[in-house]
Amino acid sequence: MYPIGYPESQNGNSSRVHFKVRHLAQDHPVDIQTTLAAGVVIAGVLAFLFKKKDQFLYGVTETAFGVASGFTLVFSAPPNEIHLTQWASLIGCVYIIARGIGNVNEAFGNPNVSYSIHFFNNRIDGIVRPPTVLER
Repeated sequence: MYPIGYPESQNGNSSRVHFKVRHLAQDHPVDIQTTLAAGVVIAGVLAFLFKKKDQFLYGVTETAFGVASGFTLVFSAPPNEIHLTQWASLIGCVYIIARGIGNVNEAFGNPNVSYSIHFFNNRIDGIVRPPTVLER
């Protein structure tokens, strides 16, 4: 009745959704792969535009994502059973955190800084004011 790995639920709703998604992927594997590949490209372009618009906030977001991913990987693995793929993912998290910190550092050194970095600097100085036209 249901594919292996998708147990029947009490109300049947969640199993039907998984069943439909699985059959869609089986019936149209090229369409699903193309859609996922296009989604990855679109996400990459959007990330680039986000970084270009606000490198400081991008760096903070990137660092937070790396930390959250690392904690999720570490605490989801059984003790003493971290496999090679999990080690590779943890190394990827270290790289993402390092890149995020690097982006925050570059944003502080950039004369064409974004609004968020001005907001952050003004909060540190104790002065809360919007940036002037020249500072935007």
